[in-house]
Amino acid sequence: MNEPLIQRTPYMAQWNVSYQRQFAKDWLASVSYLGNKTTHVWLANDLNHVVYMPGTCGTAACSTTANTNQRRLLYLASPKDGQYFSGLFSTDDGGNANYNGVLTSVQHRFSRGFTVLANYTWSHCLNYGDINGNIGTGYYQDDIHRYPEYGSCAYDIRHMVNITGVAISPVKGNTFAGRLLGNWKLAPLIRATTGLAINVTTGKDNSLTAIGRDRPNQVLADPYPAAQSPTQWINPAAFVPNPTGSFGTLGRNAFRAPGTLRVDAALSREFAVTERLRLEARGEGFNVINHANFSAPSTNFSSANFGRITSAGDPRILQFALKVHF
Repeated sequence: MNEPLIQRTPYMAQWNVSYQRQFAKDWLASVSYLGNKTTHVWLANDLNHVVYMPGTCGTAACSTTANTNQRRLLYLASPKDGQYFSGLFSTDDGGNANYNGVLTSVQHRFSRGFTVLANYTWSHCLNYGDINGNIGTGYYQDDIHRYPEYGSCAYDIRHMVNITGVAISPVKGNTFAGRLLGNWKLAPLIRATTGLAINVTTGKDNSLTAIGRDRPNQVLADPYPAAQSPTQWINPAAFVPNPTGSFGTLGRNAFRAPGTLRVDAALSREFAVTERLRLEARGEGFNVINHANFSAPSTNFSSANFGRITSAGDPRILQFALKVHF
């Protein structure tokens, strides 16, 4: 891994191309490609990393969790001085990231009592690690090798659909029905996404390097059970622990959490009380279809709940309000 003497400054290059076209009278469609690349992303690795020593030394194993600090580079070079040092984390500016996405949208300008905006995005974000603002811990499964960490960003969402609009009640006139049903505004918002990337870890320091980011080996081509459900989102039989003294072959952020579907809506109307005084009635619903949006499953292979989902997002929430304008 390259360790320059001068810390290089991160920079980003961005590019995009877009095509728009109006059709019918009030409709506008567009297709856009968006891309960027970030170079010299600041991650971190341990300069005083632990060395795994196979075999036995005397009557005991050369490498155990009890002699971690005695297997660090500085201790091996000089036990007298190295005994005072544990992990020495340094910024690694060799990481890169890139994003590519295609955004398609169609919009109906406000006319005839309604407006609509719908868009679909396909995108993929790849990097060597997700910055958490702290270089006091390592970012890689193996501090010596960065490249096996290249994978989907933790916040990568491959597919996303958004539909929103505003519709005004078409009922008109001074009749009782017109006064009761007219001028209501309905504003729905529909959002559907595929799941975020999730990272499966062994949960134990099988590599005996004290990094704590070991990943298991995948032994089944399909890591998902035949009857995939929240009670077993990932199949435990698809993996085996990484052997002692080695790192797992499973890639970083290789799997996906459940997708989400949310339907929110707002219904409102203003009532004229006097020439200057208006009363606004408003009702809002969040997740109005009460769809279960499950959280990510446990990704610790050593946990009894591995592959299981134990929580979900908010259920249906309704709220009502009255507002006076004067």
